[in-house]
Amino acid sequence: MPIPAGHRWLWVKTLLYSLALGATTYCIFL
Repeated sequence: MPIPAGHRWLWVKTLLYSLALGATTYCIFL
């Protein structure tokens, strides 16, 4: 069953947000 484009975009945005948040936290506590 193919993933809807909207759902895929939401997943990508969530992933990028998580990476950005993790990088920011890493830099703060570095």
